[in-house]
Amino acid sequence: MKLNIRKGTTSKILRVFLQDSSASTGVGVGGVDESELALSYIREGDATTTVVTEVAGTIGTFIEGGVVLVDGTNMLGVVEICMPDACFAKGAKSVIIYCLDKAANDIMSTVIEVQLVPREPFGQKETDHRYWSQAH
Repeated sequence: MKLNIRKGTTSKILRVFLQDSSASTGVGVGGVDESELALSYIREGDATTTVVTEVAGTIGTFIEGGVVLVDGTNMLGVVEICMPDACFAKGAKSVIIYCLDKAANDIMSTVIEVQLVPREPFGQKETDHRYWSQAH
């Protein structure tokens, strides 16, 4: 998965698909919570990874380290993860987020590549033809 996120973004909730490694059909894993998923990240220029302390999450609510399954019936494998604000802080051009099964629940390891960009991608100004008709 690849994302563009504005540098300095805070309280960011990511929705991520976690595939079931024991299934050959590509189905998502069910029943994921903070006790089953290990999160870490490394920013461009860092020498070591940063390990995130996972906590129980609530859908649509930011809590640092939050992990919650979105819908175990209709969106099997889709989880919300809340990465620390330091993950997207200014000072780097990219960050790699790693999701790892820490409880032998058949969660396929997932990598999220994030390009940290100077302004909000696809924001109003960038999609408004009046913005581009000016000298920008």
